[in-house]
Amino acid sequence: MLNLGFDVDTDLHGDVRAGKRLDLGICSEYVKGAPDTGRITGSTLEVSFDDGATWTSVELDGVRGKSAAWTGSVRVPDDARYISVRAPAADDRGGEVKQEIIRAVGARKWRAGWELRRRWHGSHPLPHAPRIIPKAGCGSGVRGFAGR
Repeated sequence: MLNLGFDVDTDLHGDVRAGKRLDLGICSEYVKGAPDTGRITGSTLEVSFDDGATWTSVELDGVRGKSAAWTGSVRVPDDARYISVRAPAADDRGGEVKQEIIRAVGARKWRAGWELRRRWHGSHPLPHAPRIIPKAGCGSGVRGFAGR
């Protein structure tokens, strides 16, 4: 059985910056201990900024590492509120996994300091820049992220 995971840097609220370029990663690996595994042969990645009404392909680099992993980037439109993702992965033995997450992460147009202070009602002593959660990736125990 194949697993599929996504890598995306977000702030602590699960949001990314609208109007900026966003690096995305995708990885696929077998469930630990799965018998008769093959070689993971490929994947694609698509994103949507309108809850899945239309999809845009993300150009991915080649397979790297022990697990099958790819990276790409996309420009998030200024007016985007959410990003949806969908991707399949397959192996050379006919195994396949597909995943689609509508509203996987939020997108916000930030002004330095404004967003975090507003979320904490103006008085919490937080830094003036969004805090970023480090990327996880295949083999880290993180297998993707849930939609909102």
